Parts: sequence; structure tokens; C-alpha cells
Amino acid sequence: TTAVAVPCSQNHPMTCLTAPPRDYNGVSPQCDICRDLEISTKGPYYHCTPCGFDLCTKCTKRLLEHDNFTYS
Repeated sequence: TTAVAVPCSQNHPMTCLTAPPRDYNGVSPQCDICRDLEISTKGPYYHCTPCGFDLCTKCTKRLLEHDNFTYS
């Protein structure tokens, strides 16, 4: 399996996680695109440490499948 580079809305490289980041103090992240709650309980998701941007699996898939995907 090849790792896929996923950028955040500020074009930082994001990290694939399965649990909330340490700086979230145990609070589950929310997708910054679709606003889905508790995305860390629903499988892998992407997180940007510098800006705190989080992206659920569904939105990550949309980003990777469509070259014209833009953050709103």
C-alpha cells in the first residue's frame, strides 16, 4: 500500500490518524468540510497539526477522486 499525500486547506501535508490528536485532550475531531462529528470513532481520518484542520474519510475520498475539489 502506498501512502497518499493529502493537503489541508492551507496546503500543509496531513497525517492519517485513528484517534484524536494529543492536543485535542481526548475530544473527538469534527470534519472541517462536512461537519461530521466524532470522525475518529468512524475509522481513519486526516489531521493537520499546524492549523488543526480535520478531514473525514468521506471528504478525503472526494478530494482524492476529483482534481477540482476545493475547500469551501
